[in-house]
Amino acid sequence: MYVIVAVYRNQTSQRATREDIPIFIGPIFLHGNYDFATYADFFSHLSARLETYDFSKLRPGSDEEAFIRNAMQHAFPRATLVCCILHMKDNLRRHAHKVNILLCSYAIKTLKWPTDFLARIRDFVVTGKT
Repeated sequence: MYVIVAVYRNQTSQRATREDIPIFIGPIFLHGNYDFATYADFFSHLSARLETYDFSKLRPGSDEEAFIRNAMQHAFPRATLVCCILHMKDNLRRHAHKVNILLCSYAIKTLKWPTDFLARIRDFVVTGKT
């Protein structure tokens, strides 16, 4: 069983104690398949519900799984896709045995990632190859 939790920032809300915009929980989707078609169905459903929204302002993010990015791009073709560093860190921790452990430890601890290292991590997450 898999869970997709969509979150969003409500631009009209602001915290009383901080300057940043709060994050709200949006639609939640429980499903049994981890593939493009399932994610495309979910994101397409959201796209249809938000049909009057200007998707060029949308910034959907993921952990760079290729089929998730493709499903988001399919549903929101004018949106700018972004990478979630926290999810990338989690993936890195789970798959550290597949890549150079020293580089992983450095990246996880410092988050001061050199550009070439980010490219290697993205390639790993997308293709599964080191």
